[in-house]
Amino acid sequence: VPEFIRNTEEYKAGLYEFTSEAKRVIIGTAFHLGECFVRLYPRLKWGVGNVEYATGNMPVVTGFDNGKELPVLLVLENLFSRRIENPGVDGVFATAIEKWMKNTT
Repeated sequence: VPEFIRNTEEYKAGLYEFTSEAKRVIIGTAFHLGECFVRLYPRLKWGVGNVEYATGNMPVVTGFDNGKELPVLLVLENLFSRRIENPGVDGVFATAIEKWMKNTT
């Protein structure tokens, strides 16, 4: 993420410092999610994020419609953060998975 964005109060307010245990859960969940997509859709593969984007050099699942990449770690960190911010909102994970599945047609 560019420095000018990282330095804004809005960006800082949305950051979470996950515990070591939580980070392990997020990493495991992220790679499990990515592997589920790779095994479910033969055209999807593991790769490294496009360096032209903020997800450059991150582990991603490639092969989605329109060249989209699924940056599994970033997506799962955001989903867990969203769930923490909005504990009463159901379907956060399911909605995200459904939206990514629509990009495999």
